[in-house]
Amino acid sequence: MPRLNFSILTSERPLRLLAWGIGATWLAMLLITNSHVPAAIRHDPFGLWSDSGPRRIYTDERASKYLLAKRYVPENFDGVLMGPSYSANIDPGHIEGTRLYNLSINGGNAYELKHVFEPAASSGRLKYLVLCLHPYIVKESGFKTKTFGTTYLELALLSRQAGRIAAAASSGRSMEQPDIFARSEAGWHDFDQVKDLEQIDFRARVAGMARNVPGSQSFHVDPRGVQDVRDIVALARSNNIRVFAFYFPNDIWSFEAIYRSGWDAFRRDMDAIFGPEDVVWDMNTPDYDFIRANLDAYSDGHLNRTGARLTAKVLQDRLAAHQAGSAPSTR
Repeated sequence: MPRLNFSILTSERPLRLLAWGIGATWLAMLLITNSHVPAAIRHDPFGLWSDSGPRRIYTDERASKYLLAKRYVPENFDGVLMGPSYSANIDPGHIEGTRLYNLSINGGNAYELKHVFEPAASSGRLKYLVLCLHPYIVKESGFKTKTFGTTYLELALLSRQAGRIAAAASSGRSMEQPDIFARSEAGWHDFDQVKDLEQIDFRARVAGMARNVPGSQSFHVDPRGVQDVRDIVALARSNNIRVFAFYFPNDIWSFEAIYRSGWDAFRRDMDAIFGPEDVVWDMNTPDYDFIRANLDAYSDGHLNRTGARLTAKVLQDRLAAHQAGSAPSTR
């Protein structure tokens, strides 16, 4: 009986040809069913496979920052500022001496922040995490949108949103009106443009809160959210990232009406997460009344541009003190 030779089926060249054929077929189907893919690859709006300059956000802050954190953020910044909307409008350009990217997410909780932070932290390039502590990030846990239920490839190339962002990147036209991400190369979310249009009367809001019984409102803390913050800090430590954490400076009127009654318990939960190696401070003290008691520093409980700039200066000073070897690590 003649000896059969199956080596052609297992040799390197046929396997390469087979792999090439499968890859070519997959690519052809990809281009047929997703016509925007070439533009997404060419313009690379998230800096996933090229390093050709700054990247801005065009829309969908969650998806964009999730993708930008993969390569763009760790390759271009020393650290990240992270929190919910309360820190999203702090312009890192006002924090001199340290290149920070604002990885905050409007409406984001600690679970989502952890997910966005992970690729940047795991890069091994970041030096600093500046974490904004506010009850909002621990009032619940879990994903609030479907953004994070897909792979990087799917989200960056195959999703409908990827097509829209690729089109915006190719045309240079914003997808948001007003363009709240016009200067978002460092993650700044200028949502004050929207609040300007809404013409929010913060003084009227304060007058309304003054009529309430102090402490008549409250907030909820989900133990799973507390664990999410603990996971963020652990992730930073495991990657040799120095942790800075500040309790958001709530205006004195909101603090008395909403936060006062549960603040000590919230602080106990948060303080237990940090150690002596971390730089943690509470901006809800008289030392920060130049922000908290300033009617011109807030829009609707969020900082406005004035308040954000004042807070940025505090962050700058804390980072500079650490870099000079004199930053206190106690609360």
